[in-house]
Amino acid sequence: MDRHTNAMYIINGACNPSGIAHSIVEACAECRNEGIPPQNDAAVRLIVSQLAYIVNVWDGCSDWPKSHPSFGDARLECKEHLSAHDKLVLGLS
Repeated sequence: MDRHTNAMYIINGACNPSGIAHSIVEACAECRNEGIPPQNDAAVRLIVSQLAYIVNVWDGCSDWPKSHPSFGDARLECKEHLSAHDKLVLGLS
């Protein structure tokens, strides 16, 4: 699964910090292989936001990060990479 698809599944409720952390490492490696700085990648930002949420860096009471424009932009960028099947599974078709 590519990092964009993985990110979309993760932000839809992943709750295992170890698994999310491994996904961050894999997404960063994929970015490096493509010559993209990981800190500028939409998928990496989404995955990190989910990890922040489940380890209580973000309490879920405020709208951060999901109301922040960069979260929405990153989500839309990742959605563009999804297959029709993944869009259907995630309810995004």
